[in-house]
Amino acid sequence: MKPDEFARLTPYQTFMNERWSSFAQAECLQSTPVFINHGDADSLVTVEGSRYITRMLQRWGYDVRYWEHPGAGHGNFPADDEVMHWFLPLRRTEPREVRLRAANLCSAQAHWLKVTQRDDPVQFICADAQIVA
Repeated sequence: MKPDEFARLTPYQTFMNERWSSFAQAECLQSTPVFINHGDADSLVTVEGSRYITRMLQRWGYDVRYWEHPGAGHGNFPADDEVMHWFLPLRRTEPREVRLRAANLCSAQAHWLKVTQRDDPVQFICADAQIVA
């Protein structure tokens, strides 16, 4: 969907379109490094989507790397070594601040935060939490 088409959707239509997106819970990645690989000839997932997601995550201050492979399709590029060299030195830590956004209760958790109730079934569950002591 093009950005101008997305902007014309009602809140309900936005929720229904976005709830199944792999990007719907991106806010939970606040303290998780992200590596995005994409072939520019991918016929299954548009490269424009990955470029947009990368820019958005970078604007939000997330630790994200983007590698676009010219002429490559969906997943047919040799990137495993580079990705592993980037990921291996990283260590998971429990952040003091957690941001959560989820379409349903079964996925409404990130790190030490878990939401167990919701008010509106057609709105995203959103929470910002911080350890204070």
